[in-house]
Amino acid sequence: MNVLALIRRSRAGLLAASAGVIAALLAAIVLTAMTWVERGQDSARWVRHTLDADRQLVELLSNLQDAETGQRGYLLTGQGTYLAPYEHARSQALRSLDQIEQQIADNPGQRERLARLRPLVMSKLTELSTTIALQHDGQSDAARQIVLTDRGKQVMDSARATIAEMRGE
Repeated sequence: MNVLALIRRSRAGLLAASAGVIAALLAAIVLTAMTWVERGQDSARWVRHTLDADRQLVELLSNLQDAETGQRGYLLTGQGTYLAPYEHARSQALRSLDQIEQQIADNPGQRERLARLRPLVMSKLTELSTTIALQHDGQSDAARQIVLTDRGKQVMDSARATIAEMRGE
């Protein structure tokens, strides 16, 4: 009977040890799964953050192009109906710049590129408003001369390149 009791005891010990190992394995699996879920959520947040910044860059470029279109229409026709889309696009471009700045605050490389982009955007908007003001004051030849310098095109090309660089990161 002594041998039988010893076997029962060792079986109970083996079962207890097996249950402990299984519990430890389950705990490790749960912890690993929780870590993966957390990493996945972090990745999703970064993807969303990147997509938001990219969307703002696309909107900025679109607004600059819309402002150019409004300016061009006004310079060609002298009709004030072209100024409303210009004004809207101008204000949206400035809003986009501010939103981009907030979204890239944690990225030194993007902040450096934005430091190059902001003066380009401001220069382009200044050129547009100057030509519109000249046209409004009856100085269409002076407005045309500014356009013919191609400075606005060069600034816009540089802005496009910088935006493309920012979107590429």
